[in-house]
Amino acid sequence: MSYLDYEDESDYIYFETHNDEYAGELKDYEMVLTKERFELSLRNGKIEVLIYPTDKECSELKEILPILTNKTGKLIVND
Repeated sequence: MSYLDYEDESDYIYFETHNDEYAGELKDYEMVLTKERFELSLRNGKIEVLIYPTDKECSELKEILPILTNKTGKLIVND
């Protein structure tokens, strides 16, 4: 994900992957975070990443994801 360069970009969130089909403005999405997996569902498909965060890292992810996504889309956190 990218960070804002200018204040007027506060509603614009851009992301990239190694696949150009899964890159662009982040909108109309659903994120699911568990202790083992991060999923990003988009109109054109789903990205799944296996993760193994410590309890502290998981807590930090739960705190920071709503901020990074500007509380847009749907974020589901399953403990």
